[in-house]
Amino acid sequence: MKPWVVTVRCARACRYNIVVYLVTFVLSWVLFALLWWAMQGWHGGRACVEGVDGFTTALLFSIETQHTIGYGSRAVTDRCSGAVALLMFQSVFGAVTQCIVTGIIFAKVPHRSADRV
Repeated sequence: MKPWVVTVRCARACRYNIVVYLVTFVLSWVLFALLWWAMQGWHGGRACVEGVDGFTTALLFSIETQHTIGYGSRAVTDRCSGAVALLMFQSVFGAVTQCIVTGIIFAKVPHRSADRV
């Protein structure tokens, strides 16, 4: 099989997988952003996360947490035990999700066998 044929087949077959990959991450970011934003309201005047004062900053905090890229001005405080639990859960959820979705993508990419090279 010619290399360009494999590339075209993969491009057609992988398009659906790429969409699923992107939707999975965007939905998880938004879901956790809603939880972080709601946690700020549940605890009244106590700030569970410094620097989160609206949905946009909650979304940024969610992305930063899930991909462990660093917080900058946002940080979980010790005033809310629920925030610490949510932080741990999102970190583990993000790692597991990334492993599963990346494994699915790599499983769909055609590989050349060693005997054919």
